[in-house]
Amino acid sequence: MENIKSIVDRRNFVKSAGAVAGALLFSGNIFAKQTNKPLVQPPLPYALDALEPHVSEKTLNLHYNRHHKGYYKLVSRQVTGTQYHDSSLAEIIRKAHGSIDGVEEATFYMALLAWNHDFYWKSMKPQGGGKPGENCATMIDASLGGYDTFRKKFKREAMKPGSGWVWLVHEGGKLSVVRTTYHDTALLKEKTPLLTIDVWEHAYYLDYKDDKEKYVDAYLDNLVNWDFVESNIKGPTQKSEK
Repeated sequence: MENIKSIVDRRNFVKSAGAVAGALLFSGNIFAKQTNKPLVQPPLPYALDALEPHVSEKTLNLHYNRHHKGYYKLVSRQVTGTQYHDSSLAEIIRKAHGSIDGVEEATFYMALLAWNHDFYWKSMKPQGGGKPGENCATMIDASLGGYDTFRKKFKREAMKPGSGWVWLVHEGGKLSVVRTTYHDTALLKEKTPLLTIDVWEHAYYLDYKDDKEKYVDAYLDNLVNWDFVESNIKGPTQKSEK
């Protein structure tokens, strides 16, 4: 497990925060109208055992009910009695970006942690994975040279040393694969996240030990929710705006 001192480079984190805010204000971003309250952790979109054998019930229970729930508890604790007490995660990220105040920076940081995990759960589904549908496949062909090339790029980023996230993002009509380290996010200016994988050890260690490659393969081959990707390409849905 990573030493807490290695989790965040404060200067880089604060420097990137302005770009995060830009993404949330970008009219095409699917999260610009998100209003889910940070005090309420959204339910998983499937049962705890629904991703087996690729992600075990034990791993998902630990990840969702301890790690993810813990981030929501920390956000809730930090916003109590502040200007953020009734704000969504997206609003917290927008309002607290770039703060060098310790409390506000920590609030921003925890909101990102919670948001990334919300997105990760939606990026998977039972009996998922494999090649995408026609619309997404066409964009992958045009932007990345085909599914096989996308898969290699995604896997290469996921296999780099250190913890973090790998994302498929949409920008200017094109798709690209980006990696963010530790608790950073792909909410960059004029980029729309479409898909992510959590490559922190707690996402896979109980099931795969130190064989991260096997976890990444299982995710790509059996878990990717291409329907979610398609919905993100098309824009915000009524459900995401409520």
